[in-house]
Amino acid sequence: MRHFEQNPPLQRLGVDATRFEEYSTPAYQLLGEELVSVRQVPPNRRSVTGLYASRKAGKMVAFESQLERDLAATLEFSDTVRAYDTQPVAIRYRSLTGKLVIGYPDFLITFGYGPPMLCDVKFRKEIFERWRELKPRFKAARKHALENGWIYRITTEVEIRTPFLANARFLLPYARCTPDPDHEAVLTPMLRSMGTATPQSLLAACCADPWNQAQLIPTLWSLIGRRSFSTDLDERLTMTSTIWWPAAR
Repeated sequence: MRHFEQNPPLQRLGVDATRFEEYSTPAYQLLGEELVSVRQVPPNRRSVTGLYASRKAGKMVAFESQLERDLAATLEFSDTVRAYDTQPVAIRYRSLTGKLVIGYPDFLITFGYGPPMLCDVKFRKEIFERWRELKPRFKAARKHALENGWIYRITTEVEIRTPFLANARFLLPYARCTPDPDHEAVLTPMLRSMGTATPQSLLAACCADPWNQAQLIPTLWSLIGRRSFSTDLDERLTMTSTIWWPAAR
């Protein structure tokens, strides 16, 4: 199914934390509210930290790992995610030693519908290796989410690093640019008349000269990234991918 038309693009992007001993249940729903980070991400020599420019968050959002950065790109590109923020709430819980500690779940994500989702981002290897240590934190985060009418999920590299992420990285710079109106006026009527095509065949139908075709490519990627043209974003986008006018299917 084309996730951008019927289901949240991250429908399968997480582990259901209601069954903490089993990390094989695919599930993911996203969510919503005004989001404000409650913790500043400190520099970290053990992992990649930094800031991600987010239009949906309306600011630079902090990340503490490459995996969190990848999830931010996925959320930014998703057409069903309305807003998100990193480390928006603080939760208190008892560690294995009984010490009272404070934890910061990684993401709170908002859809245009449905409840918010509180999300922790971890590599699966880390979950398995540090399970006893992490379990109290996960349980406390889930409890906090339920008390606020949210959903809680744990998300790993298996669910995040997909063809959708690759497409997000490639298309986001084009989607953020306004399509050239003259080039759009060439591409749109042609794809509408063809119904379905590939980027390669659409460009060939628009003009025979390779140099003129090359000039149309940035606008073509922009139209796909903006969802003006449709394609299956769960598959890696190439010049031979199937694209279609939205009303054609």
